[in-house]
Amino acid sequence: MTTQTKLANWYDRWRPETLLWPCLLLAPRLLENGWSQLWCTTGRYVARSYARTTRGLLITSVYVSDTTTNPHLLYCSVQYGTSVGAEHNSARAWTFVFPPHHLRTPPTSCKQPSLLPRDTVTPHHFDMFPHGPQPSGDGGHVKFVLVSGGVISGIGKGLTASSLGVLLKSCGWRVTAIKIDPYLNRDAGTMSPFEHGEVFVLDDGGEADLDLGNYERFLDVTLSSDNNITTGKIYSHVMERERMGSYLGKTVQVVPHITDAIQEWIMRVATTPDAEGKVPEICVIELGGTVGDIESMPFVEALRQLRYNVGDVNFCSVFVSLVPVLGVVGEQKTKPTQHGVKSISSMGLSPQLIVCRSEQPLHADTRRKLAMFCQVAPDAVASVHDVSNTYRIPMMLQEQGVCNLLIRSLHLVWRLPTRLEKWARMAASLESLGRTQKHVTICLVGKYTGLCDAYLSVIRALQHAGMAVGRTVKVVWIESSHLESPTTAASDGTSSANGSVISEQGGRNSGAWWVWGSRG
Repeated sequence: MTTQTKLANWYDRWRPETLLWPCLLLAPRLLENGWSQLWCTTGRYVARSYARTTRGLLITSVYVSDTTTNPHLLYCSVQYGTSVGAEHNSARAWTFVFPPHHLRTPPTSCKQPSLLPRDTVTPHHFDMFPHGPQPSGDGGHVKFVLVSGGVISGIGKGLTASSLGVLLKSCGWRVTAIKIDPYLNRDAGTMSPFEHGEVFVLDDGGEADLDLGNYERFLDVTLSSDNNITTGKIYSHVMERERMGSYLGKTVQVVPHITDAIQEWIMRVATTPDAEGKVPEICVIELGGTVGDIESMPFVEALRQLRYNVGDVNFCSVFVSLVPVLGVVGEQKTKPTQHGVKSISSMGLSPQLIVCRSEQPLHADTRRKLAMFCQVAPDAVASVHDVSNTYRIPMMLQEQGVCNLLIRSLHLVWRLPTRLEKWARMAASLESLGRTQKHVTICLVGKYTGLCDAYLSVIRALQHAGMAVGRTVKVVWIESSHLESPTTAASDGTSSANGSVISEQGGRNSGAWWVWGSRG
């Protein structure tokens, strides 16, 4: 039966006791790229059907308006149901209701329905499920990308997570990020930068790991202290609830109370609207430390449960591992990665993508060997080797088809082609500045000058400023405690402890604990 016949027979088939009507038949594959609209008119009455595939659920909303009342919405109905195998079905039917007091004149003619472009449709009436349907155990429409690592810490999980977020955001998805640090500190504010690098200060005053700074710079988002989860925060939260009697006298345990608190925290942050008031669609989670550490076990179990609750179609596990080269032969060793994948797979977080850190690009034989023993496809083994600057990493991953793999793993539909021209320009600009003779020297005074990562955000800000003016920034590090006291220093205040004079074009006091960071 054609759509025109269905519309023409709506009123003839109406029964006051049923109020249910067959709606339009649409091909689900036409509805998977965001919202789509099917518009039909009968002259006086206009029916608009919006549809969207979200988290394995096919959601439809139908609106019937009377054009003579400029316009008056006669009826609105929203339904959703599972769409398993929707790609293989030719059509799917939905229903909506006509109130009997609005059925006055049967329609006499119908126009051919037309599918409007997705970008022209904004179904503002669809507010019954603002974040999509929320059945039990469903995480709404938010999808998750977990980035974990093995073999050694500091392998580059933060840059990998940031680069994956760049790829997804370049395709049109709204992305947020969460960093999990399995230490007992509430935050990084009281930790020495020699322990974990820079203490990054967030917009709300929270002090977090330097990876939060990478997320903000790469993804162009503003994060809060809630985007940094630590063991100290989780345990404090659970103990406060226990003191308030929220657990109703039950024995508070790691499972389920700690793991549930972790999942609740993740879901709350992942569904928090951004600065524009829009809810993120993809949340990139970085699990700090190394898989197998005792400290991270509650988080691993919580993430395993999260994967089970939201479903594999909404969860992608990425494992970052080291592929070392030993001896003069130059053979790339895969055994550390194999053991790391085996370890995380035994915990219920089998990776769909393996990112291998190495000095040189992975050999074809190494890639095939890892794919076979780690039980992934060869294109699911990505090489992230040493490059001239970190802005090359998103392009490196894109060239290896990582974005395609993420789209498939998360059951997404392409919105926009991946555009990384901005990153290519930034990388080329930074490399060209390295060859220029024009430079600006900046004197940076601080307490933790022995580790450049202690002031990573300052260094990145200076680099970006240098690219904007076409100058290379040369940073001269000065230990604040090595400077002479103000009473014995030179008149310009720039003499060092050994008597050498520092004459620079700019200066920056990075600060530290109380007066220690500025002494001298």
